[in-house]
Amino acid sequence: VSVKVVPQPVKFVEHTVTLGDQGDSDGSFLDLSSGQIYMAQNAKPNCETLDFVYYWRNTGLASFYSPQGAVTTGITTFGDLGTWATKHTTKFKKDNSLNYQTATFETVSQCANSATEQGLTQLATGDVVCFKEDSGLVGIIKIGTIVPKAKGIQEITFSYKIQENLEIK
Repeated sequence: VSVKVVPQPVKFVEHTVTLGDQGDSDGSFLDLSSGQIYMAQNAKPNCETLDFVYYWRNTGLASFYSPQGAVTTGITTFGDLGTWATKHTTKFKKDNSLNYQTATFETVSQCANSATEQGLTQLATGDVVCFKEDSGLVGIIKIGTIVPKAKGIQEITFSYKIQENLEIK
Protein backbone atom coordinates (compact mmCIF):
# COMPACT_ATOMS: atom_id res chain seq x y z
CA VAL A 1 0.00 0.00 0.00
CA SER A 2 1.34 3.37 -1.03
CA VAL A 3 0.18 6.57 0.60
CA LYS A 4 0.79 9.88 -1.09
CA VAL A 5 0.71 12.91 1.19
CA VAL A 6 -0.27 16.07 -0.61
CA PRO A 7 0.65 19.20 1.34
CA GLN A 8 -2.10 21.77 1.61
CA PRO A 9 -1.29 25.25 0.32
CA VAL A 10 -0.61 27.84 2.98
CA LYS A 11 -3.49 30.27 3.27
CA PHE A 12 -3.34 33.97 3.99
CA VAL A 13 -5.89 35.87 6.06
CA GLU A 14 -6.40 39.43 4.82
CA HIS A 15 -7.19 42.51 6.92
CA THR A 16 -7.56 46.21 6.16
CA VAL A 17 -6.89 48.54 9.08
CA THR A 18 -6.59 52.23 9.85
CA LEU A 19 -4.21 53.31 12.58
CA GLY A 20 -3.70 56.76 14.02
CA ASP A 21 -0.35 58.07 15.16
CA GLN A 22 0.64 58.76 18.75
CA GLY A 23 -1.48 61.96 18.88
CA ASP A 24 -4.67 60.30 17.64
CA SER A 25 -7.58 58.85 19.58
CA ASP A 26 -7.61 55.87 17.20
CA GLY A 27 -5.38 52.95 18.06
CA SER A 28 -1.72 52.78 17.04
CA PHE A 29 -0.93 49.25 18.24
CA LEU A 30 -1.77 46.14 16.22
CA ASP A 31 -2.03 42.42 16.82
CA LEU A 32 -1.23 41.23 13.29
CA SER A 33 -2.69 37.73 13.74
CA SER A 34 -6.16 38.88 14.77
CA GLY A 35 -6.26 42.35 13.21
CA GLN A 36 -7.17 43.79 16.62
CA ILE A 37 -6.21 47.46 17.11
CA TYR A 38 -5.40 48.88 20.55
CA MET A 39 -5.24 52.43 21.83
CA ALA A 40 -2.18 53.47 23.85
CA GLN A 41 -3.90 53.09 27.23
CA ASN A 42 -4.93 49.49 26.38
CA ALA A 43 -1.65 48.42 24.84
CA LYS A 44 0.40 47.48 27.92
CA PRO A 45 -2.12 44.96 29.34
CA ASN A 46 -2.21 43.30 25.91
CA CYS A 47 1.53 43.48 25.16
CA GLU A 48 1.83 39.69 24.75
CA THR A 49 -0.17 39.87 21.50
CA LEU A 50 1.06 43.17 20.02
CA ASP A 51 3.48 42.95 17.10
CA PHE A 52 3.35 46.42 15.65
CA VAL A 53 3.33 50.14 16.46
CA TYR A 54 2.48 52.97 14.06
CA TYR A 55 4.32 56.19 14.92
CA TRP A 56 4.76 59.53 13.14
CA ARG A 57 8.25 61.00 13.47
CA ASN A 58 9.24 64.51 12.45
CA THR A 59 12.26 63.10 10.63
CA GLY A 60 11.12 59.58 9.81
CA LEU A 61 7.51 60.49 9.03
CA ALA A 62 5.17 57.47 8.76
CA SER A 63 6.90 54.65 10.63
CA PHE A 64 6.27 51.02 11.62
CA TYR A 65 8.07 49.54 14.60
CA SER A 66 8.06 46.32 16.53
CA PRO A 67 7.50 47.11 20.22
CA GLN A 68 11.18 46.36 20.94
CA GLY A 69 12.24 48.38 17.90
CA ALA A 70 10.26 51.37 19.18
CA VAL A 71 11.98 51.16 22.58
CA THR A 72 15.40 50.78 20.93
CA THR A 73 14.84 54.02 18.99
CA GLY A 74 13.79 55.91 22.12
CA ILE A 75 9.99 55.63 21.95
CA THR A 76 9.47 54.51 25.54
CA THR A 77 6.62 56.59 27.00
CA PHE A 78 4.03 56.11 24.21
CA GLY A 79 1.75 53.31 25.41
CA ASP A 80 4.19 52.94 28.30
CA LEU A 81 6.32 50.80 25.93
CA GLY A 82 9.43 51.02 28.07
CA THR A 83 7.76 49.04 30.86
CA TRP A 84 6.08 46.28 28.84
CA ALA A 85 6.78 42.76 30.14
CA THR A 86 6.76 41.42 26.55
CA LYS A 87 8.22 43.44 23.67
CA HIS A 88 7.88 41.56 20.39
CA THR A 89 10.64 41.90 17.79
CA THR A 90 8.64 41.71 14.54
CA LYS A 91 10.98 42.14 11.57
CA PHE A 92 10.11 44.26 8.51
CA LYS A 93 11.48 44.72 5.01
CA LYS A 94 10.28 47.15 2.36
CA ASP A 95 10.25 45.50 -1.06
CA ASN A 96 8.31 47.38 -3.71
CA SER A 97 9.23 44.73 -6.29
CA LEU A 98 6.63 42.43 -4.71
CA ASN A 99 3.09 42.55 -6.07
CA TYR A 100 0.71 42.54 -3.10
CA GLN A 101 -2.17 41.06 -5.08
CA THR A 102 -0.29 38.14 -6.63
CA ALA A 103 2.39 37.43 -4.02
CA THR A 104 2.59 33.75 -3.12
CA PHE A 105 3.47 32.24 0.23
CA GLU A 106 6.89 31.37 -1.19
CA THR A 107 7.70 34.92 -2.32
CA VAL A 108 6.37 36.45 0.90
CA SER A 109 8.33 33.93 2.99
CA GLN A 110 11.54 34.59 1.08
CA CYS A 111 11.18 38.33 1.68
CA ALA A 112 10.07 37.98 5.32
CA ASN A 113 12.84 35.53 6.18
CA SER A 114 15.40 38.09 4.97
CA ALA A 115 13.79 40.91 6.98
CA THR A 116 16.10 42.34 9.65
CA GLU A 117 14.65 45.76 10.53
CA GLN A 118 12.56 46.28 13.66
CA GLY A 119 11.49 49.65 12.32
CA LEU A 120 10.81 51.23 8.95
CA THR A 121 10.51 54.97 8.45
CA GLN A 122 9.45 57.24 5.60
CA LEU A 123 6.73 54.87 4.45
CA ALA A 124 4.68 56.11 1.49
CA THR A 125 1.41 55.31 -0.23
CA GLY A 126 1.89 52.21 -2.39
CA ASP A 127 4.84 50.79 -0.44
CA VAL A 128 4.93 47.03 0.00
CA VAL A 129 6.38 45.65 3.24
CA CYS A 130 6.88 42.04 4.25
CA PHE A 131 7.14 41.01 7.89
CA LYS A 132 7.86 38.10 10.18
CA GLU A 133 6.36 37.84 13.65
CA ASP A 134 8.18 36.33 16.63
CA SER A 135 5.87 33.30 16.25
CA GLY A 136 7.31 32.71 12.78
CA LEU A 137 4.17 33.76 10.89
CA VAL A 138 4.90 35.82 7.78
CA GLY A 139 2.90 38.38 5.85
CA ILE A 140 2.79 41.26 3.42
CA ILE A 141 1.50 44.84 3.76
CA LYS A 142 0.37 47.30 1.08
CA ILE A 143 0.17 50.94 2.22
CA GLY A 144 -3.10 52.46 1.03
CA THR A 145 -3.15 56.02 2.32
CA ILE A 146 -1.31 58.27 4.75
CA VAL A 147 -3.38 61.37 5.42
CA PRO A 148 -3.55 64.23 7.88
CA LYS A 149 -6.54 63.74 10.17
CA ALA A 150 -6.22 66.85 12.28
CA LYS A 151 -3.50 69.34 13.11
CA GLY A 152 -0.34 67.34 13.71
CA ILE A 153 -2.09 63.97 13.52
CA GLN A 154 -1.50 61.48 10.71
CA GLU A 155 -3.56 58.40 9.90
CA ILE A 156 -2.45 55.37 7.88
CA THR A 157 -4.65 52.82 6.14
CA PHE A 158 -3.21 49.60 4.78
CA SER A 159 -4.15 46.09 3.81
CA TYR A 160 -2.16 43.10 4.88
CA LYS A 161 -2.14 39.37 4.44
CA ILE A 162 -0.79 37.13 7.17
CA GLN A 163 -0.14 33.43 7.12
CA GLU A 164 -3.13 31.63 8.62
CA ASN A 165 -2.41 30.57 12.19
CA LEU A 166 -4.16 27.25 12.65
CA GLU A 167 -3.54 27.32 16.41
CA ILE A 168 -5.89 30.28 17.05
CA LYS A 169 -8.85 28.96 15.04
